[in-house]
Amino acid sequence: MDGKGEDNTAQTKSGNAQRFCLGPSFPCFQKITLYETRARLYLIGSNNDETSHGVIKIDRTERRELVLTEDKMVYDARQLRELLVMIDSTSKTNNKPSGLRKLATGCAIFGFVRFLEGYYIILITNARKVALIGCHSVYKVEDTVIIPIPNDSVRVVNSDESRYLKIFQNVDTSSNFYFSYTYDLTNTLQYNMQLLSHISIAPYSHHEIAVRMLEANRRNYCSKFVWNHVLLQPIIDLVNPDWVLPVIHGYIEQSNVSVYCCPVYVTLIARRSCCYAGTRYLKRGANDQGNVANEVETEHTTHIATTLVTDLGQFTSYVSMRGSVPCPWSQEASATVPKPSIKMDKADPYASMAAQHFNELFARYGTPVVVLNLVKEREKRKRERILSEQLQTAVKYLNQFLPPDHYIHYVAWDMAKFAKSHQSNVIDKLEQIAEQMIHKTGYFHNGRGFADNELHSNSRVNVGRQGYSDCVPGREQTGIVRVNCVDCVDRTNTAQFMIHKRALGYQLYTLGIISSPHLPFDTDLLRMFEEMFENHGDTIAQQYGGSHLVHRIRTYRHIATPWALPSRDMLQSVSRYYSNAFTDNDKQMAINLFVGAYQPHKERLHLWELTTDYYLHHLLAADRLQPEDLPGYTNWCHPEILDCLPLPLPPPQLLWKKDYKADDEMKHEAMDSFTEYYQPLRLTLFEEDYCCNMPRTRGVSDSSPFVVKDRKLVRQSGEASQKVFATTQHRKSTEDITDSGEDGSDDEPAEKLRRGALSMKSSVNITKRKDIDPFSCKNFYGLRLRSPDSVDAELYDKYCLINYLACHAKEEYVTKENIQQHATTFVVSQYFTGDSTQNTVPPGVSLDSLCLYEDNVRLVPDGPQEPSRQDKLLYEMMGW
Repeated sequence: MDGKGEDNTAQTKSGNAQRFCLGPSFPCFQKITLYETRARLYLIGSNNDETSHGVIKIDRTERRELVLTEDKMVYDARQLRELLVMIDSTSKTNNKPSGLRKLATGCAIFGFVRFLEGYYIILITNARKVALIGCHSVYKVEDTVIIPIPNDSVRVVNSDESRYLKIFQNVDTSSNFYFSYTYDLTNTLQYNMQLLSHISIAPYSHHEIAVRMLEANRRNYCSKFVWNHVLLQPIIDLVNPDWVLPVIHGYIEQSNVSVYCCPVYVTLIARRSCCYAGTRYLKRGANDQGNVANEVETEHTTHIATTLVTDLGQFTSYVSMRGSVPCPWSQEASATVPKPSIKMDKADPYASMAAQHFNELFARYGTPVVVLNLVKEREKRKRERILSEQLQTAVKYLNQFLPPDHYIHYVAWDMAKFAKSHQSNVIDKLEQIAEQMIHKTGYFHNGRGFADNELHSNSRVNVGRQGYSDCVPGREQTGIVRVNCVDCVDRTNTAQFMIHKRALGYQLYTLGIISSPHLPFDTDLLRMFEEMFENHGDTIAQQYGGSHLVHRIRTYRHIATPWALPSRDMLQSVSRYYSNAFTDNDKQMAINLFVGAYQPHKERLHLWELTTDYYLHHLLAADRLQPEDLPGYTNWCHPEILDCLPLPLPPPQLLWKKDYKADDEMKHEAMDSFTEYYQPLRLTLFEEDYCCNMPRTRGVSDSSPFVVKDRKLVRQSGEASQKVFATTQHRKSTEDITDSGEDGSDDEPAEKLRRGALSMKSSVNITKRKDIDPFSCKNFYGLRLRSPDSVDAELYDKYCLINYLACHAKEEYVTKENIQQHATTFVVSQYFTGDSTQNTVPPGVSLDSLCLYEDNVRLVPDGPQEPSRQDKLLYEMMGW
């Protein structure tokens, strides 16, 4: 593969055997310990099981420069202890016996930053697991610490330095920053699974392939989504990639859809771009390089989590994005005008900003690119319509120079006006639009085991362009839906939810979970998915606009409580207005400093002295971008990108070093996602395990998350556990199934007990034997369930009854007589001669165990014995 996409559409069957494969990968150092002496800082990086360690030495006597060296040796635990003992002894002097001191312990390096004086190091000190993609764990940053590097004798602290530090810390790094040691969060699942197919693997061993995969991932990070990209620049060329960890900003949430005890993980990932980042009124439109304000890539993945082996699992994903209208426009925030007018900053007759923006979309996603514009079309006073006209004109101009198969599709719909009509249904209209979008772009599926799907005879869904050919086992998403309104917050979030909802239906249909790609509302699954998108919208709105969503999904569905809507909308509007008018300037300064748009220097104006940050983000206006670097007026799409369409640009092929060294292999040994997931050398508890605490769908009267339930009864319950009543019709059908499966000779109290086991009073969901669909079990487990015999069926039903009686010992009908009458009488069955619960034959004891027992018994009267010489040496080494 030469990187130009010539073999994208016609690859060999053998080459695609690894086309959709994440492959083995290795994490960065997962534990960072910072030690200090008077002259140096020592960064100790350790892998998950702490069997391999690396060391970085940082000079503290330099006032302004970062003097950093990495020790090329890989230490084991014993060697590391000896090294630290030696450093401690050599750093102690007669005058200053401080020695070696531990400063902080963390899980990753966030980066290095310098303002006017010396450097600071930023460590991630606490993180929490929030998602699993196969066996790859995703973490949310919970806490960070920033530590100055120069020691007190050379460090200079003045008021300007302190002010820069305070501005930098205004970016809350403990809020919505995410990372993964083993998975590339900056790229989509489809990109990551296709990466290995673009690496030549013939001359190398399995381990060398794995290391190449790691290097490919680390060199192919999408820098526009790496918020610590500038912070990592001081060390990225000086140290091993094990130390470098990209961090994204946005939102990640995951839920478990339990389908007949089969876990299906639905993950929502939002990536915010750092290229033109800022707050609502201060960042509008696009800059000279085509980066738009509030650009967020939203991806949701769905995979069956019955196996941790990524190569064998079934994965699907769908990607959309939101972003401001790619034209030079702005609004001036005012404390007196709630809705300032929209103005065009300059004329752009050749749509150069839009050209660069769509050029990048073609390179990352392929075609078709569908623009869903939701701004107002008809207004008494021309305001939002200015943007609509500019965007439509830009798309029309750019399409003149594209092949017809790759035109930019422009869809305009005045969502706000449509929502004001009482007879119109916004959700139904969005459902129709979403169906068209999915058919244009398709969705990603890795295709493993797809031929075994028996839910429908025609298993190849006719959606999108790329998929299910003789060469490609799965299907690809080509192109993307780009949604925008004015702020890209409220209307945009609802539209994105409907598009992803439609994609979720096709994904579950493709995985063989449901028999139709249509997902009705008011099911456990859709309630969970709607809540995920509302949390996603609230987070993006808070980051960009300063408040949560004003118009939510349920507002457009007309199911929100009527009396609560005006007060809540007013509260969010006031919060957004206050943030835009009074606090956004400070936020914008902090973001400019954090992402490196502004670099402090003594010879230039301070950040707080700038009257505008326009020249920080528009390089052409600041003479940092030459006109010849801009796209041409007609040939605006790069030829290399145009040759690949409708596919995106493939990952570049990496030239591997022929002199593969054992030292490189040592850097990565025993550092895999398996160890990270299971943590075999650590004491873990089930109640603290992420999989046990993951949000999940909960069925009560029906175990299926796809059954429609009555929303009114759900709202009336109002319980924190989110238990759900079934509809009257479905409750009746459930009782019929229950009645038909029980012995008709039971009296009325027992019958009420059995029905009560399925009611809201039960804290444990009981799955009746006839609720299990044997056809779905065939798809998940590869077997069909046969009907049990009468003895087993009666035993199962009585176990359900015992469970209910145990959970409701004080409720009505639960009496001693009922328990004795209806519970199963257990009889001891003796299968082993001479060994039963009444007469147990003790197992044999080995001689070593017997000696150990006798030594412990003798310890009480005789006292402890003198430790051996070997034990003494080990104690001294551990207690240095």
